[in-house]
Amino acid sequence: MSFRKVNIIILVLAVALFLLVLHHNFLGLS
Repeated sequence: MSFRKVNIIILVLAVALFLLVLHHNFLGLS
């Protein structure tokens, strides 16, 4: 795997994790 592909995968995982935490926080507030 190329370095660029690894960076893209890490970026996608980071965004997915961020959205998951954000969604969890919204559920906690409501």
